Amino acid sequence: GPSRLARTRSTVLAANCSVALIDAAAEVMQRAGIPRRLALAAIAPLVRGSVDNVSRLGPSRGLTGPVARGDAATVQGHLQVLDGDVEEVYRCLSRRMISLANRVDPRTDRRSVAKVLGPPLPERKRR
Repeated sequence: GPSRLARTRSTVLAANCSVALIDAAAEVMQRAGIPRRLALAAIAPLVRGSVDNVSRLGPSRGLTGPVARGDAATVQGHLQVLDGDVEEVYRCLSRRMISLANRVDPRTDRRSVAKVLGPPLPERKRR
């Protein structure tokens, strides 16, 4: 039924997309000259910490980083070194982070971050 399909989609998004995201982060670090093994070793505790924060505090309160702080200059710097699908993922997830951060801290102005990220890609029609 629909609830089983929804569960399957959400687990794929959480588990499998997390793996792809970790791979993308390792790729960016490799481009900066860090061997893949070391990149993955550096990423693992960050991911564990994020998952622990989300488990304890929920997604909105567990969010940290430049989007949460409204730091458009750092986001712009990140975008300058990203390209292809990694840049697209960064932009997309950062837009979602704005919404998450606004839930718990609506006073921080994140409009400059949204401007740096640009508009979302045009919606694709569902089949």
